[in-house]
Amino acid sequence: DSLYGIAVSEAKIGLEKESYQNFLTALRLNSNDADILSDFGVSLFGFGKFQEAAAYLRRAIAADNENAEAKLYLGKALLTMGNIAETLALLKESEKKRPDDPDICYNLAIAYGKSADSGLSHYYFARYFKMKGKVESALFHFKKALNELPSGGGKFAETKKEIDSLKNRAKKE
Repeated sequence: DSLYGIAVSEAKIGLEKESYQNFLTALRLNSNDADILSDFGVSLFGFGKFQEAAAYLRRAIAADNENAEAKLYLGKALLTMGNIAETLALLKESEKKRPDDPDICYNLAIAYGKSADSGLSHYYFARYFKMKGKVESALFHFKKALNELPSGGGKFAETKKEIDSLKNRAKKE
């Protein structure tokens, strides 16, 4: 636990080599600890080591399938590496458990943009901006989404409701 705590602290202050060694030592002592695996993966992501981060984050999820942070960062790593399909699957699963997480919405917006689904990209950017309290930006993206989403889908109806709600909110303010 001490080595793990030191490794996390070192990662936060940018001591990459020291952090790396202490994480490895902590894992030698407790190789299936989901928290150590997850934090190691997150720190590797922060240091730009996306492939290695993904490997540790996968192990963290295998040890604890409910680890939301590991899933989010694995999605971010996969997105950075260009694995859009797996990123979308992982982030959509995460969204079900944490629908109000702006980081998940932001990364879904980026992933849908890279998959050339601009309707869903705008939809998730709108949700992200709404969560951040940026009404004008949210309205802009909801309107863009409305123009590009299929009119018979659930996201289309939801987008229309969001636009009306945000317009009413803007009038009151």
